[in-house]
Amino acid sequence: MNTDKSEDDKTFDESRESIFIPGYTAGALYDLTEKVIGCAYSVSNTLGCGFLEKVYENPLAIEINKAGFKVVQ
Repeated sequence: MNTDKSEDDKTFDESRESIFIPGYTAGALYDLTEKVIGCAYSVSNTLGCGFLEKVYENPLAIEINKAGFKVVQ
């Protein structure tokens, strides 16, 4: 019985540890990404689809600020 895990068998937690950006841990990047995507979904669900990107820009900045991050435009 082969107990070695292939790339397809790895759990998400194992595969995210391969992320490397100097100064950031994989967990910190995952948490940041999760929060930003959550903000984007919140804006998208509220406004709906069909608008130009500019319409979503300010509400997304507001949501990201409410999440505790600073948005630089």
